Amino acid sequence: MNDLIIRTGKIEDAYDFSHLILLSAPVFFPSLFGDNVLEVMENLFRYPRNIFSFEHSYFIEMENKVAGMVLGYTWKEREQEELYTGFLLFKYLGWDILTRIPYLLRVQSILGNLVAGDYYISNIAVYPEFRCSGLGTRLLEKVEEEAGERGCKMMVLDVEADNRGAISLYEKLGYNAGERSSVVKIKGKSFEFFRMKKKIGG
Repeated sequence: MNDLIIRTGKIEDAYDFSHLILLSAPVFFPSLFGDNVLEVMENLFRYPRNIFSFEHSYFIEMENKVAGMVLGYTWKEREQEELYTGFLLFKYLGWDILTRIPYLLRVQSILGNLVAGDYYISNIAVYPEFRCSGLGTRLLEKVEEEAGERGCKMMVLDVEADNRGAISLYEKLGYNAGERSSVVKIKGKSFEFFRMKKKIGG
């Protein structure tokens, strides 16, 4: 794969980011953020210092085309950026956020719940035409490398319990399934997640 490039995200990647993040959770994200989820994600991606920012992303390219991306951040960044992320969600969801606050708070209390030393893989996705090429593995290896350089000791992610393909990949890379997170219910739909972890840095 000599034509393979992994690079940090840029504001100009907003379109690909929004479509890839939707691929990572095609039912969950529209349920949580509404029908205009693509627009919301594009807008949040362009702002620094929020958990959906381009600052927290890596993109992988093949033949000069974006093939996939991963979004992740440290426990410190999560703590520091939650409030501003909420402000931006209010800005782009408008008054619709009032009907979604209970679900957003529930999700916040379960997904991405971190302790000191954690690095959280929020979302990872590869476009369908580039799958089965090991790109997801390369992206995970990249964020693990970054996490180690930043002093993190544990990789953490939440994966939907019925996403067997993703769970199998994570297990092959040394991630262990711990407790099953509580079920998140959003407007009559139920979503269940596995919390998976991997120790890094010795």
